[in-house]
Amino acid sequence: MTEPTELSERLARLSPAQRALLDKRMRDLSPPPAAQSSIPRRSDPRRARLTVDQERIWLIHQFDPADPAYNVFFASRLRGPLDTAALRRAVDAFVARHEAMRTTFELDGLTPVQVVHECLSVAVWHEDLRGVPAALREEEMLRLATEEVRTPFDIVHGPLLRVALFRMDEREHVLAGTVDHLVWDRSSMGIFNAEIAELYSAYATGREPRLPAIEIHYPDYAEWQPRWMREEVLGKHLPYWKKRLEGAELVLELPTDRPRPPVQTFHGARHQFRLPAGLTQAIRDLARREEVTVNVALLAAWQLLLHRLTGQRDIVVGTTSSTRARPETEPMVGYFLTMLPLRTTIDRGMTVAELLRAARTTMVGAFDHNDIPFGTLLDELDVERDPSRTPVYQTSFIYVDFLHEDAAPMEGLEVEELMLDNFTAKDDVTLGFFDDRSLGQDRFFGMLEYNTDLFDPSTIARMSRQLERLLEQMVAEPGRPVGELELFAPGEAETVLVEWNRTAAAREPGLCLEDLVRRQARATPGAVAVSCGDERLTYAELVGRAGRLAAHLQAEGVGDETVVGVCLERSCDLVVGLLAVLMAGGAYLPLDPRHPPLRLAVMAADAGTRLVLTREDLLDVVAGCPGGRVRVDADAEAIAGAPPVPREPVLRDERLAYVIYTSGSTGRPKGVEVTHRALVNLLLAMAGEVGLGEGDVLTAVTSVSFDIAGLELYAPLITGGRVAVVRAEDAQDGHRLAALLAREGATVMQATPATWQLLVEAGWSDAAGMRILVGGEALPPALAERLVRQPGRTWNVYGPTETTIWSTAHRMDAGTEPISIGRPLANTQAYVLGERLEPVPVGVPGDLYLGGDGVARGYRGRPGLTAERFVPDHIGGRPGARLYATGDRVRLREDGSLVFLGRGDGQIKLRGFRIELGEVEARLEDHPAVRRAVAMLREDRPGDPRLVAYIEGDAPRPGELRDHLRASLPDYMIPSAFVQVGVFPLTTSGKIDRKALPEPPSERSAADYAPPRDPVELEVARVWEEVLGVAPIGVHDGFFDLGGHSLLVLRLMAEIERRFGRRLPMAAIFQGATVERFARMLREGYQEETGVHLVRIGGDGTGSPVFFAHPAGSEVVCYMPFARHVEPAGRPLYALASPPPVDGALPFPRFEDRAAAYAELIRQVQPHGPYHLAGWCYGGSNAYAVARELEDAGEMVSVVLIDSHAPEPVAAGEEPDRAEIVEAVAANLIWDYGAALKPLAELHAMTPEEHLDYLLGLARAADYLPPDAGREQIAEVLDLWVANLRLLWNYRPSPLKGRITLVRAAEEEHDIAARWRELAAGDLDVREAEGNHYTVMRAPRVQAVAAVINEVFREHTVLRQDIGTEGAHA
Repeated sequence: MTEPTELSERLARLSPAQRALLDKRMRDLSPPPAAQSSIPRRSDPRRARLTVDQERIWLIHQFDPADPAYNVFFASRLRGPLDTAALRRAVDAFVARHEAMRTTFELDGLTPVQVVHECLSVAVWHEDLRGVPAALREEEMLRLATEEVRTPFDIVHGPLLRVALFRMDEREHVLAGTVDHLVWDRSSMGIFNAEIAELYSAYATGREPRLPAIEIHYPDYAEWQPRWMREEVLGKHLPYWKKRLEGAELVLELPTDRPRPPVQTFHGARHQFRLPAGLTQAIRDLARREEVTVNVALLAAWQLLLHRLTGQRDIVVGTTSSTRARPETEPMVGYFLTMLPLRTTIDRGMTVAELLRAARTTMVGAFDHNDIPFGTLLDELDVERDPSRTPVYQTSFIYVDFLHEDAAPMEGLEVEELMLDNFTAKDDVTLGFFDDRSLGQDRFFGMLEYNTDLFDPSTIARMSRQLERLLEQMVAEPGRPVGELELFAPGEAETVLVEWNRTAAAREPGLCLEDLVRRQARATPGAVAVSCGDERLTYAELVGRAGRLAAHLQAEGVGDETVVGVCLERSCDLVVGLLAVLMAGGAYLPLDPRHPPLRLAVMAADAGTRLVLTREDLLDVVAGCPGGRVRVDADAEAIAGAPPVPREPVLRDERLAYVIYTSGSTGRPKGVEVTHRALVNLLLAMAGEVGLGEGDVLTAVTSVSFDIAGLELYAPLITGGRVAVVRAEDAQDGHRLAALLAREGATVMQATPATWQLLVEAGWSDAAGMRILVGGEALPPALAERLVRQPGRTWNVYGPTETTIWSTAHRMDAGTEPISIGRPLANTQAYVLGERLEPVPVGVPGDLYLGGDGVARGYRGRPGLTAERFVPDHIGGRPGARLYATGDRVRLREDGSLVFLGRGDGQIKLRGFRIELGEVEARLEDHPAVRRAVAMLREDRPGDPRLVAYIEGDAPRPGELRDHLRASLPDYMIPSAFVQVGVFPLTTSGKIDRKALPEPPSERSAADYAPPRDPVELEVARVWEEVLGVAPIGVHDGFFDLGGHSLLVLRLMAEIERRFGRRLPMAAIFQGATVERFARMLREGYQEETGVHLVRIGGDGTGSPVFFAHPAGSEVVCYMPFARHVEPAGRPLYALASPPPVDGALPFPRFEDRAAAYAELIRQVQPHGPYHLAGWCYGGSNAYAVARELEDAGEMVSVVLIDSHAPEPVAAGEEPDRAEIVEAVAANLIWDYGAALKPLAELHAMTPEEHLDYLLGLARAADYLPPDAGREQIAEVLDLWVANLRLLWNYRPSPLKGRITLVRAAEEEHDIAARWRELAAGDLDVREAEGNHYTVMRAPRVQAVAAVINEVFREHTVLRQDIGTEGAHA
């Protein structure tokens, strides 16, 4: 990085206006540049290329031509006698002087160009407002002027300048101008002001204008720019910027009030403010003392505020700079602006003075290397493009100093500048400060321009107050660490700490859970309390059974706070068992029988269990757990003989209710001890929040090892409702769960977002108004919107296990509002604190600390960890009270509600389960072959979060690692992908750089892509391959990830329009930046082929083609891998594709009729043989039949059959039934055999609808169908299979003379060669390839099959040539 010199630092202390003045004086003193370095006139006077930054603005125009974001506008109030004719002449003369004012933009092929017109009229629009009442006149002028500056330009036809003149009275006018940024910058504004003043004054007084001729124009500069880029920019400036931005955080995560739209919008507003005069002067004094400019001081304050609002250390802010470095550009009108990314790293411990010096260094370096187009910087930095935000920076800063600018006089007029607003914003937020006495007297005039789709006015107003508060402290104490500067305004701390935590609710002292259940049983003894399937227990039966079991447990030694492990399947017995432990005075430890026995044993030993309550058939699962056993089935007789009422426990509500284990960061799970007081408070708080009562049915779907199950099981029992226990197999199947909800008449359900997503995707809808509780992990906005559309009420709830299930709740109204975790529940306090446990203001990220009655006792047997996470409550003032440090990052909203931002440590939540990444890493490193491991949560596909493990060095096979982890971790903690990394990348501080770890490759195949699944995706992928020059491209590949850039979008859209006959807006590429999503937008307008047709799957050269025949599902993408391996490279490859069936039948009476149609298609592409055909599975019979038709026509043929059974006629009445066909289709969908496939017996027991749902689930999981596919699409797949099979069952083939080669899958046991030998008139050539029926078609094994094809067809072609040669000699 270039070190700042004394001169450069002195230059940096100049304001922009002072620097411009110095530049001008230096140029005036310098000799004229050598002729060879001048910008020459271009050769074509009518056309010119666009500059790099013009291209960027032009492209933005294409995305939304009606968006006025790049309209530049100005307005002046003119007082005095205005000569309108002179003004009209002045505008005409200005347009005539500057080619940029006579320029429009059009396409030359696919390239945008500037078109310069000899003459282009710019009208001055007159509007006389004298007829408007005087009191309303100003308002009407502003309304009309705003409409004018918001009106978009037609950049193709022009003109790109508009002038409006509003007559206010006899001696007052307002002049408003609007111009497109493509041809204008701030210096152009100065040129306009000066020249219009001179031209008007000359014409108004009858003299000739005194303006020098303009020799070089902006289009000349545009044509010259590439040479300048090569000679100066790329060598001098680009290396600096690459070094400066290396490793920078280029996304600023400012807290927004609404979710960020997927494609950036430019809807904006402005918040204006003035700093006090005393503060303004103090800033000037601070800048002078610290030897920085005011510009730098204000920039430093802005970057400090952004640091405090985001918590990010690396702050990159954009600022404008001019690229008018050459004297020829000084009189030009045109776009010479560039954006400079100012990067400053802020540490909490650095002082204000140190921050100012860091900002000064940033500014010095930037302006020493400012002569570079921002578009060039983007292209060279290879920045990942996110269509939702500006690349590199998302906030800007400008400082405008008018003190050194002389206003140009207009003859006989007094001119006053006006500020207008066109309600747009180019960035998330831009801060502008203006040092202009006409705007702020002796006070800095500030303006925050912000995107209204992201921020509310109140948020921006608060930011301006916080900025002012920081500046006040910066000028007062420049030696103070920046982390200690306050953002609070007077009184705000009291609001966030006290007012928003007034949650006190009276509770009866000493209450335990069993007390409340008994009370309810006395009130409604005959009401059903618990159900599971067909079993029902009334309240009286529940309390009676639990009481006898409790007495039996006491007889076995259970007393106050004895820990009893409970290992039971989800059933009524489970509820009875848990309640019995509590009645006996014990604390239960939930042991999920589906978890690894080793993990259960570790937890039970750590908790010190005295007994385990279980069943006879689960004894093996808990074999490693300490303590005795009570079996609810085998010991039923002894339990029934116990007293009906157990002894009363001695301890009351301070008694432990349960110990529940969560993942531990050190690799050891930690047990959270929850008391009755905490549990009862939560149940009563949520019952009141949701309105639970008699008649409610709450479906319990959550594993008992997850603490939120406590609300599901107990809240109905203390309010007179019924808990419907849902078995695991029903809870994990969306369709079965939806049916169960309807069958049970559920009125309330609590579940994680993952479970609600299952329901929604299964088509569930609720007409009865069920109350919905969502919690356990972050709620996706799309899911929130769908849930809120249901007729019932929806709550988003939040809480860690350590504060007893839930601590906050937020009832959602629209689903489109920003998702909040709400405010604290009754008797709960929620504090957002900083690093020094100080409160942080609204909008600022902080750590969440929870207090109140829900705080757990601590971690069992872990006093050190308990003291670390449960800290003294220094805010509430209650003696002995503690706060739990959640480790979650949150921020407060204006209404006191909380927004969850993420974890501040290595803990994640996945499908509702809390996972300490450290525990996963520790268990991985227990494997002897793993040197170092990293686990992290990734969401490389939106809506699909995955746990991914990275292994340094040589890694064992993923299957081996999974088996190793399953011995000690539950399934939800097993990574879905394992990635081998040679050496872990490190940050500058020497830590593992998790952000730099690669995206895991797809595990569906060894190839790094997922193939297209339908004709639209296939065609889109081909277009992308041609445009990008990359192959192959899969359905999940992103356009910009593969090297796409702005101008390639043009070619892509033109090609899409040519292929599909549909014109899409350019913004569509951002809305569908993967093949899958792009194809989805086109699919409705795509006309499917109605007859047999060929699909080109590879090769663009010449040579003898290879024709692949489709298998039974008619998909042809299974042959895509061959495009990379069939030789010679570029050899044309085609697939024979079938039309869809109509009413379950194909438009061919016989198999051979369709084969004849295929043969005719082939002859259209290749009139004569030899012909090369291949087919896999059913496709083998298909290829054979087509070969027979071609051979009958006298042609030479050769066929390669890939693990294909020979056709066998099937007599009427002996066809396979639907279940057998579904079995075959299922294996084909997942392209393998596996545990996901249901046995034939189970398929026979399923209904046709269940068959479709089963196949649809497989198809979605395997990416065979897009995520938005439904029953209709999978039914079409099944219909096509049946139609194809019916044709084949009636086919009776005759032998083929041509060469037949059979490639047999080595792992298959069937002898498929015998029948083919009967059909081969010559010898049958049998080869073997590693793999099974499906894996032979996937990498890496497909390469061996391709090698056979290459060998066979090469020999066949040589043979044909030999025969031809012999014929010629004969």
